Amino acid sequence: MADDDQLTRPLPDGPPGELPVGAELNGGQYKIIRNIAAGGFGITYLAKDNLDRDVALKECFPLGLVARSSSRSVSAASESTAASFSTARNLFLREARLLAGLSHPNVVHVQTLFEENGTAYMAMDFIHGHDLQTVINSDAESLTPAAVVEMARSILDALAYLHESGLLHRDIKPSNIRIDRFDRPILIDFGAARQQIRAETRKMGTFRVVSDGYSPSEFYTTGAEQSPASDLYSLGATLYHAIASEAPPAADVRIQSVATAEPDPYEALSGRFADHNQVLLSLIDRSLAISQKERPQSAKTWLEKLDAAVTRALPPELATSAPVAASSTSPDSSGKFLRGVLAGGGGIAVAAGAYIALTAGGMSADDASALQNQLDTANGTITELTQSVEALQTDLDATRSDVSRVEQERDQALADLAAAGNGSGAVPVGCPDFDARAARTVGLTGNFLQTNRPTYRLNAGGGAPLASCPNTTGRGYVSEAPSISLLLSEMSTETGWLQFSVTASCDTTLLVNTPTTIWYFDDDSNGQLQPRLMIPNIEAFNGTEGGRLDVWLGTFDQGVTCEATLELQGI
Repeated sequence: MADDDQLTRPLPDGPPGELPVGAELNGGQYKIIRNIAAGGFGITYLAKDNLDRDVALKECFPLGLVARSSSRSVSAASESTAASFSTARNLFLREARLLAGLSHPNVVHVQTLFEENGTAYMAMDFIHGHDLQTVINSDAESLTPAAVVEMARSILDALAYLHESGLLHRDIKPSNIRIDRFDRPILIDFGAARQQIRAETRKMGTFRVVSDGYSPSEFYTTGAEQSPASDLYSLGATLYHAIASEAPPAADVRIQSVATAEPDPYEALSGRFADHNQVLLSLIDRSLAISQKERPQSAKTWLEKLDAAVTRALPPELATSAPVAASSTSPDSSGKFLRGVLAGGGGIAVAAGAYIALTAGGMSADDASALQNQLDTANGTITELTQSVEALQTDLDATRSDVSRVEQERDQALADLAAAGNGSGAVPVGCPDFDARAARTVGLTGNFLQTNRPTYRLNAGGGAPLASCPNTTGRGYVSEAPSISLLLSEMSTETGWLQFSVTASCDTTLLVNTPTTIWYFDDDSNGQLQPRLMIPNIEAFNGTEGGRLDVWLGTFDQGVTCEATLELQGI
């Protein structure tokens, strides 16, 4: 294609290349509110979905490879970048599908992905709060030794989960760790696709895949081996910044210094910050070794070593077996990461025996008595908190029981009404209605279904008994509105069939209504065989009622709900 001046025409309400405020995507499911961030690989927007929820919407827009026309369509900036853009878009989609399958409290959740405007998008949970970089810059006093330990534990647990899943993050740094409203650190903005597109093409323009100070040496060399130790380097650099208030020297600068027989400019943390957990400082220093082989090789092992460390500063008289004390729950803790401190509270109780036993070695009776009082107070606090949590759980269980009872009474009333009839032929309240708006709408093309197997997380359940609803088929309980609506376009005879598969922890019911008003049904009534449907001749749906298929995901048993995954495949 030829270079086109129209591709760089500025859009209203935003700089060139950025979607304007108010732009709608995916059939009106998302509306752009503002730009959150723009990087070398894409643009992230704050958007509202059709339930008025905040969503982080990331657009594949690799800098230097693409431009946007006045019609908002994204295409290669020139003929020479077309192949690179195609590769970038495919990698973006592949990464989004991988991330959508993850489930960890410290990893951002990908809700869905779709293609539009010639490019690809992924919708993620919007995390209200601040990134760690902002906290370091404007609220550094909240990063107490206890808070840093708990943040390290949380991110290490997330990395252990990612690495066991066969994934690397590849871009850990303070700006890619969000601290939510509950002081929980959450990893965002994976760099895996950026690294791979850099490796697969030279047409990257100003595209950048390293973060000076946080990227390990192997990220500066195309084709160099990367491993979990690469992520641990970046995490170590991030924790270094949180403790020392500055990032460590860039890895390429360190390599150059060593290569020219100059001292490594890295200044170790160990011995410089006495109030911080010395085991953590030592692990950070090890993780920032230039050579991968000299770093910790496993996030899980690092986490185990950190958890094994003493979590309260010991008096000198008690420092017998441990050469250095830790202080991750120092008395001046601001309370940040409170839940993590409570979760680690068992460490205090376990350490109590050690405190009591170690009264020898010069410790006075008064010191021992004072220490015992501190332990009694700490254990008393833990007991009170445990009792409070148990009381709350009891109340929650009682509430769930009441809700379940009310739902069962409602469902029975609906069934009785349908069985008795009301003389007017009215449809029982709550029966599936394709005129009701689905909670989620997704646009799908035939080409996308031929090359991808998209999955969607849904809640299975509902109150309407299918056996009592007219014009439908099947058994079980579903909601009135569809769980999800699919807008099919560009279907061809090559995609003649569309397969629906459900995976869930409870017995589920799958109901689909096509644009030609045909109902399809399958269920899982024995906990063994998951629902699966094959709908033929989907090319006939092009242009029929907008190509819309409505999907209901219910449960076979009354009053039951569970999380489920719907997978689609064009055949």
